[in-house]
Amino acid sequence: MNEKSINLLDLFTVMVRWRKFIYRNVIIVTIISIIISLLLPKWYKATTIILPPQTNSFMMGMGGGALGELAGSLLGPSGYELPMLATRSDVYETILKSKRVSESIIENNHLLKIYGTDNIDKAIKKLKSDLEIKIGHDGSLFISFQAKNNPQLAAQVANSFVRELDEINSTLNQSNAKSTRLFLEERLTEAKKDLANSEDSLKVFQKKNGVISLKDQTEATIKGAAELVAQLMTQKIRLGVLLSNLRQNHEKVTEIKTNIKQIDKVINGIKYGTRQNTKPINKNFDDTVEKIYLPLETVPDLGLQYGRLLREVKIQETIFELIMQQYEQSKIKEQEDTPTISVLQYATPPQLKSKPKRVIIVIISFLFALFTSIVLVFIFDLLNDPKHDMENSKIHWIFQEISSDFSIFKKLSKTKNK
Repeated sequence: MNEKSINLLDLFTVMVRWRKFIYRNVIIVTIISIIISLLLPKWYKATTIILPPQTNSFMMGMGGGALGELAGSLLGPSGYELPMLATRSDVYETILKSKRVSESIIENNHLLKIYGTDNIDKAIKKLKSDLEIKIGHDGSLFISFQAKNNPQLAAQVANSFVRELDEINSTLNQSNAKSTRLFLEERLTEAKKDLANSEDSLKVFQKKNGVISLKDQTEATIKGAAELVAQLMTQKIRLGVLLSNLRQNHEKVTEIKTNIKQIDKVINGIKYGTRQNTKPINKNFDDTVEKIYLPLETVPDLGLQYGRLLREVKIQETIFELIMQQYEQSKIKEQEDTPTISVLQYATPPQLKSKPKRVIIVIISFLFALFTSIVLVFIFDLLNDPKHDMENSKIHWIFQEISSDFSIFKKLSKTKNK
């Protein structure tokens, strides 16, 4: 048979001629695959699901907005610094695959005995081969563990991973909270000093310039000055009236002149300060004026300085209150003993095996046996066809030459043995 003469009928004829060989091979291989699939151990897979980790940074306890941003800028980050495109679920996966977790899982579940080894590294390798961790599109974490012939062990180990993750995460959070608390203690001490310094500066300024309440004192000064000016004008009018009828040295004229002079000095004291008067009117009176009325000439400068000092006190008070709140939260966080992860589903002993897939094994074995048998029958038919004696002789020569090559190695081995 040459290539041109081969057609579907010839192929089918060959298969029919060797059909018993094909039947026998396919049946034998299929039966063997069924037996093997039945003898293979059953594997059970248990899965636990953890919800996406929530942002749990107590540094943002003040909420959003400017105050929350101020907390972040002053106190620094309290969580992990994650690379771009990484999530806390990726951090959890890294923790679960760590040697620390593996050793704890092996010890708590007596897996060295189950795996039949005393080598911890081999046990860890086997544990990781039975462990499967997947991160869902929403960030959920799927932890699956498979065990041979033991569904209870599969669920037990899967839940052990959850407990280990929660314990390590809690330890890391508490350690981080402690570091933050120590940092906040230092900042709190500094904030107290800064607040005290700003308050002292404001107090010194108030004592030096007689400022108690700048707004109220300024209003009182302007009102008092207006009243004095009105009195001054009244006295001057009275003086003019008296001078039209009385002499300069008259007692009433002299009295009004004295009043005008005193009122004028008070007005000058309000304008420029009583200390600029060379001759005080009355010491007690001057002290009262200094304490109540502010020199109008100095009000703009005093207002600017007072505003700056008061603003600094307000800023330091805000910082102190903020740090104090965060400090109290850090102390609570350090002592906190609540679950750090949200478990949607704990693992339960599975009722159905995860592998072997017996049907798939049998089908693949059947198809493989069928294909192999068909290929073999065509080879056998080709070798037994008398029309292909030349080709058969060439094939026989090829096998003979290859066999002779191996016979040389056999002779050499015999020589060495002698």
